[in-house]
Amino acid sequence: MTGTSREEAIRALYGAAMGTSSWPEALDGLARYTNTRCITLDTYDLGAHAGEVLASNMAPHPAIIEYNQTHGRRNLLIEKAYGLRSPGNVFRASRYVPFRDFEKTELFNAVYRAMAIRFVAGIPLETGADSIAQCSLIRPDDAPDFSDSDLRALSRMAPHLRQAWQGYKHIERLESSLQTITSLWDRIDHAVFVVDPQRRIRFANRAGEEILAAGRYWSGRGGKLRVRDVAADRRFQRQIAAVLRGDQSMCRLASENSHAGLIASLIRLKDDAVALILTDPALSAGELREGLMMRFRLTAAEAAVVEALVGGQSPRDHADAAQVAYETVRTHLKSAMQKNGWCRQGEMISKVLRTLLPQRLFQ
Repeated sequence: MTGTSREEAIRALYGAAMGTSSWPEALDGLARYTNTRCITLDTYDLGAHAGEVLASNMAPHPAIIEYNQTHGRRNLLIEKAYGLRSPGNVFRASRYVPFRDFEKTELFNAVYRAMAIRFVAGIPLETGADSIAQCSLIRPDDAPDFSDSDLRALSRMAPHLRQAWQGYKHIERLESSLQTITSLWDRIDHAVFVVDPQRRIRFANRAGEEILAAGRYWSGRGGKLRVRDVAADRRFQRQIAAVLRGDQSMCRLASENSHAGLIASLIRLKDDAVALILTDPALSAGELREGLMMRFRLTAAEAAVVEALVGGQSPRDHADAAQVAYETVRTHLKSAMQKNGWCRQGEMISKVLRTLLPQRLFQ
């Protein structure tokens, strides 16, 4: 095998798995190392007879689009070969589908001929009852089939590819969760700001931006979060300093409660950041509640309690507002904290906010 060194190819794969480099670049490096033309990271649903290319070192070819529109996304090689292999077990596709048979198929004539590709080697990465995740390596049409020596070299790469696949899945789940949850912040009635010790604004959701645009009480002048009233602004700075010192992980800005009926709370995050939550207790945040249930495995009642505390209410305030017994609220709160390993309410609020706010704030 030629081109990129094995170490460079492995380093690129782990970079893609950790999100520090792109998958097309990593697969391109692997293609150079393995002397292949096209490499894809893809999944296949055996029951639906359809696959999805997640990443490739080549841009989508018009022949693939036309084939999918005409014949669907069925792949004979995957159905005949991958389904018989265990994860990490490298193989050449011609062992299961002789090339003389494959070249008679619509897939070969419509796609492989157009892309000037020919022989395939596969590395199953994960298998389920009816689904497969795999890495497919395809040689150019003027190159020979994969040799035994080639397969041995690919077998040495397989553990790294499987690790990289796990990283890919993790990042996909994380990004999906962040996209879902951060979009919830923009759909609820909490205004959220994150500031540094100098009060420079690192994040503001839609509701927060609307408050700054109105400019009646809070200001974002010079990129810093300020209170219009000078005396209140000084108290705000002192409260931020107290939260950052660790005197308390959360404090209520009592002097600001009168602003438009909102409750203002400061919560200490990690990395010298503080979140300011402005909450209108009269409005519902059911969408946030659903997000809490999804992300932290909470029941509806537990999520309601966590949501209330994130919004600045005390457990007793929530019990009164929800017209339930205080002990019932305490039970739900204790259960939510035990499920997620939270020891204190302040830690719970910090962990929830840290999870919900965009990841880039904490890099």
